[in-house]
Amino acid sequence: MKFYYINSRNERVNFYEYPYIFQEGNLLDYEYSYTKIEGQYFNTVKNIKKGIQERNIKIAVAADARLTLAERKNLYKAAVNHLLEVVDYDVISGVNGRICTDTGYYLECQIIASNKTKWEIGAAFMYNTLKVLIPNYAWIKNEEKQFYPQTEPYALSGLDFATDFPFDFASNDAGTALWSIDHYASSHFEMIIYGPCVNPRVLINGYPYQIFTQLESNDYLIINSRDHTVTKYLANGTTANIYNSRQFTPSVFEKIPGGQLTFNWTGDFGFDLVLYVERSEPKW
Repeated sequence: MKFYYINSRNERVNFYEYPYIFQEGNLLDYEYSYTKIEGQYFNTVKNIKKGIQERNIKIAVAADARLTLAERKNLYKAAVNHLLEVVDYDVISGVNGRICTDTGYYLECQIIASNKTKWEIGAAFMYNTLKVLIPNYAWIKNEEKQFYPQTEPYALSGLDFATDFPFDFASNDAGTALWSIDHYASSHFEMIIYGPCVNPRVLINGYPYQIFTQLESNDYLIINSRDHTVTKYLANGTTANIYNSRQFTPSVFEKIPGGQLTFNWTGDFGFDLVLYVERSEPKW
């Protein structure tokens, strides 16, 4: 598995090729914290979560040995400076960067410490151990799909759910779609709904996500379940917090399950959906 870092300015440092070579680390290790409750007759636990965690990665910084010593020293100095500038920018800015893998997963984090060894020998080489601070430990992969306006209804065949849903499927709506998500848990999401439309509602496996507002052409709104925000973006460039215009019960921030998903909506508007699929470790 290969790792690289991307900061909030989209500057990238590869940890799998010169001048930065990954040596070792515990990025892939995970552990849940918990609260113990010891009773007279039985014991139990609660508050099982991963929460804020720290990890370490060790890299070597070295220039290509085929170069002259003077060339190696120049490239080495530039590489050390570049690494600091890329990772420190996020810490100073108060935002997260990402450690990414070549399997498509990323870890939102900041690199908050550096411990350097072997640099004193003057050979244009060092080991650099970086401390990674992870506010919400999860390896994430974005699964994205666009849903376009539909003007004609069509039937979905071959669907036979084992249990009833508490909400009716909008079988008469023109907008109908299927999406299969290969994941064992529910996911946070971002839904972008495009105007024109009035009080847009999307049913996902019968569960309603609705905002009570009007969108004109070139307006759109974003529901973000992780941040618990609903924001309206107007064509004139202004934004509006429409948190209180959301559907309250059931919650519009309810996570979206994995597996087979069925979508129903009126069909007179389009929307995009991004699922933040989270794992305790990235897929190998």
